[in-house]
Amino acid sequence: MYRKDEQPTTSAESFKLPFDSLILVHFRTRINVNLVNKVNRVMVKRMREASNEPVGENPSGSEEGSERKNRGKLIESYNLCPG
Repeated sequence: MYRKDEQPTTSAESFKLPFDSLILVHFRTRINVNLVNKVNRVMVKRMREASNEPVGENPSGSEEGSERKNRGKLIESYNLCPG
């Protein structure tokens, strides 16, 4: 039997987290939905300005009110669905 100071270490024992998990709780409690939405709006605005895309442009290029036709084929897999 090994003494504590003689035991070989495994990679799991030598693994050290880069930060304390409590810091994530600290930020999660202070970031609300309004802040996330505000950040999203700013990011979208900057991306549109960078790509020179007008704000009101329809990205699909189709007219308002016109129906889009389905294209492609739907492939269903039941491998991950509970039976």
